[in-house]
Amino acid sequence: MFLAFLPEHGLVADEGRRSIGHEAIRRWSDREFIGAKGRMTVTGVTQTKNGASFNADWKSNYYSGASRFAFVLDGDRIRELRITGA
Repeated sequence: MFLAFLPEHGLVADEGRRSIGHEAIRRWSDREFIGAKGRMTVTGVTQTKNGASFNADWKSNYYSGASRFAFVLDGDRIRELRITGA
């Protein structure tokens, strides 16, 4: 379901590691995002010119800590998701 929001050549950049395209993003997500059984508590939201970002406390089997999720939108799709430490 997560992939339905990204175009076929969408980008996820997680702490400098880049996953481009559905197959690469699926592998990343299975390991570090959806598959890591994460739980997110949003602590702040900011609207940007071409998207939005939010800060969150992230807890999962893979990583736990403060994180920032920045979304670049292209119409009704997420063109880029960039994840960094907050």
